[in-house]
Amino acid sequence: MYLTIDGLSKEDLTNSSTIDSFMLSSIDTIIFDLGEVIVDLHTHKTIDAFASLFQNPDFNLYNFHHQVSFFNEFEKGLISETTFRQHIRNSVQIQNISDEDIDTAWNAMLGDTPQKKLDILSELKKTHKILALSNTNSIHIKFINNYLSNRKTGDCLENYFHFAYYSHHLFARKPDKEIYQKLIALENINPSKTLFIDDRIENIKTAQELGMQTFHMTHPEQFYDLF
Repeated sequence: MYLTIDGLSKEDLTNSSTIDSFMLSSIDTIIFDLGEVIVDLHTHKTIDAFASLFQNPDFNLYNFHHQVSFFNEFEKGLISETTFRQHIRNSVQIQNISDEDIDTAWNAMLGDTPQKKLDILSELKKTHKILALSNTNSIHIKFINNYLSNRKTGDCLENYFHFAYYSHHLFARKPDKEIYQKLIALENINPSKTLFIDDRIENIKTAQELGMQTFHMTHPEQFYDLF
C-alpha cells in the first residue's frame, strides 16, 4: 500500500473511523480511478477470450501490463471504434470476425460495479467534489453503463461523480502528467487538498509529483476501509 495522506500513518488503516474523520476534514476533492477501484476487473478473461476467438492459445496482443500501441491510441481517443476493431483483425490476420465478437471479448474483463461503492460515492458527493479519472475507452464505458442501466433503469457511472474524466475524451492517459494537468485546470482544484485513489503505482507517483495526496489501492475491498 502506498499512502501519503499527511499526518496519517499506515497503522491508522486498522481504524477506519480515524481514516474517515481525517480525510473528510483535510480535503475537498476526491479523484477516483475506475478499474479495480470502483469497477471490478478480470483482465485474464479478455486475454482468454481473445485467445479463444482467434483460436490461438499463445495470443499475446493484449495484457494488463503491456499493450500493443493501438490499444493506447484507442484509450487516448486517437482512433475510432471501427479502426480499433480493424487493427485487431489485421494483427491476427483474420478478417471475418464480427464487431460484436470483438467487443464481447474486449469487454470480458469487466466485472461487477458494486452498488455499495456507488452508494458511498453518492454520500461523499454531498460534501466533497467527487471526480473520476480513468484510462478507458468508449466500448468499455458503454458496456458498464448498459450493465448499470439494466440493473437500475437509467443508471450510469456519471451519475455518481460531479464529473467523470475519461482518457478517450481528454486525448491523454495516466500516468502522463498531461491528463492530470487538464483535470486540475478544468476543475480549478487545489492539489494539496485533493485525494487521488488509484490501483497503479505509476499513476500514484504522478499525482504525488503534482502535489496531490494519494492512496494506492492494492485490493478493491480497501475501498470500504477508507470510507
